[in-house]
Amino acid sequence: MHRHAQNLIDQADRLRRNAVYAEGLQASRDLAEANRLDAEARALDQANPSPPQPEAPMNHPTEIDLICQRQREAKAREEQARTERMEAEDQLIALVGAKEEGTTTHKTEWFKVQTTGKLNRSLIPEALAAVQSAVPQSLYEQVIRYHAELSLSGLHAVEKANPDLYRVFTGAIITKPAKIAVSVEVL
Repeated sequence: MHRHAQNLIDQADRLRRNAVYAEGLQASRDLAEANRLDAEARALDQANPSPPQPEAPMNHPTEIDLICQRQREAKAREEQARTERMEAEDQLIALVGAKEEGTTTHKTEWFKVQTTGKLNRSLIPEALAAVQSAVPQSLYEQVIRYHAELSLSGLHAVEKANPDLYRVFTGAIITKPAKIAVSVEVL
């Protein structure tokens, strides 16, 4: 292959690799330029043939490669937007203020801003027995509520150990598919 033709093909390959990381219109332009360089290299090689040499395989981005890159770029934009939103919210809290628990409202000519403070409370299981013995039962039940919670590890164990009892449990369980997780890493 003619040396200049090989240089054109190398440039085209670089443009194709860059197109994987470029966005929209730029990726299209890079791919179009790569195709143009390939055509120019073929024409040059036909005009000036050289002895055949083994060609290295050309790695073109696949449809999956392009979609993976698009997903990565969208995720980066999403994270940037989230960071910007959180910074704006911090600035609003600094200007409007916020109660530790409750709502603060501020109106401008164009906007109504509300900041709502909340306190997360959780129980200390080891201390509940002492509290239960120190207060009337009706008051305890007014403040402390118990709810049923599914133990997946326990359910899977019953499924393997006793399929008949597992079927009894499934009568009280609603199962529906969750969102499929997608992970993309650059190799």
